[in-house]
Amino acid sequence: MYQRWFDLEELPFRLRPDPAFFFLAGSLAEHHGALCAALLQRQGPVSVTGEAGVGKSTLVQAATGAAGAAGQNLIIAQLLQPGLTVAEMYGTLFGQLGIDVVPTAHTHQRAGLLAFIAAQRASGKNTLLVADDVHQFVPAVLAELTDLAAQPNGPNLLLAAESDLTLNINVKAAPPLSTSGHSFHLTPFDADQTCHYIAHRLRIAGAGARELFGAAASAEVFRFAGGLPRLVNTLCDAALTAAAEHKARTVSQAEVQDAARHLRWSPFPAVSAATASADSLSGQTGSYWTRAFEPRLAIAVTGRQLSRVALHTGRLMIGRGTECGLRLESPHVSRVHCQIVTGNDACFVEDLGSTNGVYLNGHLVSRSRLKNQDVITVGKHTLTFSLGIDAPRH
Repeated sequence: MYQRWFDLEELPFRLRPDPAFFFLAGSLAEHHGALCAALLQRQGPVSVTGEAGVGKSTLVQAATGAAGAAGQNLIIAQLLQPGLTVAEMYGTLFGQLGIDVVPTAHTHQRAGLLAFIAAQRASGKNTLLVADDVHQFVPAVLAELTDLAAQPNGPNLLLAAESDLTLNINVKAAPPLSTSGHSFHLTPFDADQTCHYIAHRLRIAGAGARELFGAAASAEVFRFAGGLPRLVNTLCDAALTAAAEHKARTVSQAEVQDAARHLRWSPFPAVSAATASADSLSGQTGSYWTRAFEPRLAIAVTGRQLSRVALHTGRLMIGRGTECGLRLESPHVSRVHCQIVTGNDACFVEDLGSTNGVYLNGHLVSRSRLKNQDVITVGKHTLTFSLGIDAPRH
């Protein structure tokens, strides 16, 4: 990796949300304080919306962390794994809240949780339930959450999701999120904010006053990433890798272009769907790439399913290390084992020099294009790739 070459204390562009790198600019700065206030004052349900990669999870973690520190009487439980059933949702919440017994009957589960929340409120404590990626939630789970929040002694609720789906959610016993009065919508950084964002993350990672990305390189990052933090992180990480391979002490425009070619990216669409036809966008609409497929991974270990993960444009690093977007806790998995690169019309799996290798449908591969229902084996973990969203479980 490039960390040693550039003498950095840590990797600056990891994809997992990290409040330590939180950058207050643009809509993130605009909404952070108001969101914290809404959580502390129990103004819910509250929603954070925006397209994939715009920084919703980072804002949610930063705001809940700040609210938790400011409000010593705030109890927070989080649902960060889409695809849970209602029973699994209650099991997750009971575990985080320290409720010892999980009833089996649905009505008893609800009553038990509401009784716990009421008892906490009687002692001066408020309960906040945080749900991320709710556009991927089973409808019954989302309905249950909003119904809980609507109860007289219910919890406060913070939901984060992609706006085009969230604004159309109508759940029985709760108002649509778009009319709740407490919705915060995030937008991408502009070119200048993107440049400062890159410098901010490098400075925190140990670069100090060194300018590792010049003005031309930062502008090129914006041209390909469109100001979306997730894409900026992915491209900057790849560009630093390319610069280290070239023995360069700074990242040039050429390294950014090399990284974009490696990721199989096209320049980010500069014209919005509202002012351009589909033909002029060559099949790309809006401020983010629109794909004809919705790739996902179903993750299991020794036959037991653990979770499902949506694949967004960019690359998902997989391994044991904290720098990986998908962490697999196993001695059979290398620190940085492999990556999945997602483009406009295809996904690829690529070995990153792992010790035990990457197997695709039982065959050892170094890089291969993924097809629907392909099975990737990483140690004892299996990652089943699919081109569409699985049917919801009830």
